Amino acid sequence: MGGPAWLPDGFAAIMLVTAVYCLGRLLFARLWERSMHYDVNIAHVAMGVAMAGMLVGRLQSLPTGVWEGVFGVLAVWFLGRTVRFVAVRGVWGWDGDGVHHVSHYSTHLVMAAAMLFMFLDGMSSIAHAPGSKAIAGGMSASGMAGNSASAGATLL
Repeated sequence: MGGPAWLPDGFAAIMLVTAVYCLGRLLFARLWERSMHYDVNIAHVAMGVAMAGMLVGRLQSLPTGVWEGVFGVLAVWFLGRTVRFVAVRGVWGWDGDGVHHVSHYSTHLVMAAAMLFMFLDGMSSIAHAPGSKAIAGGMSASGMAGNSASAGATLL
């Protein structure tokens, strides 16, 4: 991967800060009995943690197959939310809190599907790249470029 060596670490740190922030929102909303979009914040926590692990191999928290399941479930969830919203309020509908949720839900559907694609395609690219070795339990951005040892990942 091109660019300064510190760049993946910096982006991973931003992803983890975002995940912690969204986790805090979940906890405090529960404590203060405030309504919020729990599903969106859960998705942001998962995306932040997963992306940090993609950027820096030593931060990988779950095997790739588990992340595929997480983002597959999130994609199906947000597809269901989008379909349900359109069925009740139509494509141009607004809900009770004045937010246009069809774009809100569909945006998160696309993000979850993109994360799923990155895990599925990343592992496929690594496994089929000439001269590359699979990364135990997952991938990192450096691993996708064929230099997984520098990301702290364990090679098979």
